[in-house]
Amino acid sequence: MLIKQRLDNYSERFPGVLSSNTLNGMSISETGCFLSHHSLIMSLNTSESTVILEDDVCLCADFGGRIQNLIAKLESMDIDILILGQTVPYHNLTKHAKLLSLLGKYKENGKRFLLDANPHYSYGTFGYIVNRNSVIKVKDVLNGLDFSRSAKQMDELLGDCFRQGVLKGRIIFPYLAGVEPSLESTMFDRTAARNHAQHAELVNIYLDGYLPSPLSSWEKIISESPNLHALEICRSIYLTLNHE
Repeated sequence: MLIKQRLDNYSERFPGVLSSNTLNGMSISETGCFLSHHSLIMSLNTSESTVILEDDVCLCADFGGRIQNLIAKLESMDIDILILGQTVPYHNLTKHAKLLSLLGKYKENGKRFLLDANPHYSYGTFGYIVNRNSVIKVKDVLNGLDFSRSAKQMDELLGDCFRQGVLKGRIIFPYLAGVEPSLESTMFDRTAARNHAQHAELVNIYLDGYLPSPLSSWEKIISESPNLHALEICRSIYLTLNHE
């Protein structure tokens, strides 16, 4: 993937963190995911902004050609973290309706959006950029946490920080990063391949330039005007698949 994007000479694989002990309130897979993100962020320095991608990420077709310009713009803005893609829960019909409306505007005029992470961020850390000007700030936030009492997944933590104004976040829309549907997740609610594929589809309908599979249960949303009725149909389909 990175070779195709011509980014292999600019990237480094960070080894995931394996832990036999869980953080308070987390499963083993959640603990490993959090500690991997935490360790990586704590290793950053202020010399450059860093793009963090999880191993099951998929990227928009021209990601490699756009990321350098995006980083340069980010470093001139008062933004700590730029989210490259996220998951919006299937049952949040209001937020999906908003995003589908923005997607329609983007298809009309080609203008991308920088959405305020408060209130637009839901969850997902499969792709984000830490502004080099904010590295110390982000580290200070993580250093101030007491994981022995209570721990949260990194996306939950970031969401809290965005909502509380501790960190300033933006979401680029349409997304530059999505979720690869052919892989399976180790997270507790997506172990079944079909469930993970459905989750990926839920993300990737908002991926810039994404062409949905003919079998996608979300294809109907894209082909029709955004409306809550279409979203309710897809919610029912998701629930059916999720309980098979």
